[in-house]
Amino acid sequence: MSVTVLWVIGGVLCALLEMAIPLMVLIFFAFGAWVAAAAAGLGYGPDWQIGSFIAVSILSLVLLRKHAKTFFSGRARSGEDAGAHPMLGRSGVVSKMITPFEPGEVHIGGSFWRATACRPLDCGEQVRVLSALPDDALTLYVESLRPAGDR
Repeated sequence: MSVTVLWVIGGVLCALLEMAIPLMVLIFFAFGAWVAAAAAGLGYGPDWQIGSFIAVSILSLVLLRKHAKTFFSGRARSGEDAGAHPMLGRSGVVSKMITPFEPGEVHIGGSFWRATACRPLDCGEQVRVLSALPDDALTLYVESLRPAGDR
C-alpha cells in the first residue's frame, strides 16, 4: 500500500472519529493528513509529508477551530436580523410540563422544542415563544397565552 493511500486513510479515520466524537479537533488532523497525502502524491519525501501534516494541522486548528465550533454549535449569526430566533412569536402547546427549575417541551408547527418558563405550565396549555436561551438556541423561553389568574 502506498504512503499516499495511508495518509488518505488516516485523514478519513480522523474525520470519522470527529463525527462520532464531535470535539472539533480531529477534523483538523484530517486536513493535515490529506495535505500530507497530496505531498506524498507529488513525490515529496517523508520530511515534507510530516512537516506539512504538522503545519496544516496546527495552523488550521489555531485559526479555524473557534469559528467552526461556533458555526456547528448553532450559535452562528448572519444577515440583518441576526438576533431574531426563527420561532420568535410563534404559538404552540406544552407537551411536557414546564416548571421554572426544570425545562419541559412544547410542540410548535410539527416540531418538539425544549422550553422553559417563569412559572409552571401544564401539558396542553397554549404558549407563545418570547425568545431562545442566550447560551442555547435550541431551548425556547415561552409564556402562557392564558392570564395567570385563569388557571
